[in-house]
Amino acid sequence: MVTEMCRKYRPRLIFNMGEHPDEIKLSEQINKNLKSILSLEVDYFGFIFNDPAVRESI
Repeated sequence: MVTEMCRKYRPRLIFNMGEHPDEIKLSEQINKNLKSILSLEVDYFGFIFNDPAVRESI
């Protein structure tokens, strides 16, 4: 039962605080590592650019 649940588990990630759209290429390496080490496949939901105003507001 637990094994079946783990097989169905599929995390969803958002790439946050990116400086340039090319950084999404990192997701390929992350995906390879998660698949080989943890046997997980992930869904990527998006890319959010870094906004310096957010840090200033804190």
